[in-house]
Amino acid sequence: MSRVVVFDYGSGNVRSAVRALEHVGADVELTGDRSAALGADGLFVPGVGNFHACMAGLRAGFVAARPDLIQRMEPFRNNVISIVTVRAVLAALDLGADLIEERRAKIDHTRTELCAWLTERRINFIPPQANFIVIETGQDAREMQAKMIAKGFAIGRRFDTLEKMTRVTIGTDAEMAKFRQAFSEALTS
Repeated sequence: MSRVVVFDYGSGNVRSAVRALEHVGADVELTGDRSAALGADGLFVPGVGNFHACMAGLRAGFVAARPDLIQRMEPFRNNVISIVTVRAVLAALDLGADLIEERRAKIDHTRTELCAWLTERRINFIPPQANFIVIETGQDAREMQAKMIAKGFAIGRRFDTLEKMTRVTIGTDAEMAKFRQAFSEALTS
């Protein structure tokens, strides 16, 4: 049986990743330990679109594994990243033992700042646990998407049961400052 490490870097949906891999028969270890990642048969690095803020400027998706495991996971609709990206992630870990904690702190700060901003303006949202947030806009999500695209921001799709809510990936502090300005303008236009 293949031993696969699900790398916990403080973001991404690690529990779902573990369950998906266990479902396809992998022996799964959830850890943030670099040596365990290097010694595994496969490495699974969860992310939800803003991976660069967590792993030294990289943007990546979900999994790097043997092709047969990837094919068996297809029903879960995971994205596949290249081994080059995985090696870049491992190289980023060489930047120091504090890298992951530093990135977690940055993500936590940005997430907390965005939630405080939304709360101050009495804008409802689903409290985030990862690097995205679902925000109630009070208008059809498709209309809000179009307004935000016009301002240079691609926000998430409309969900059938949440017509007036939209998913927003949480970026860097600088990106989110620009987002807040554009979002304020889009809400009032």
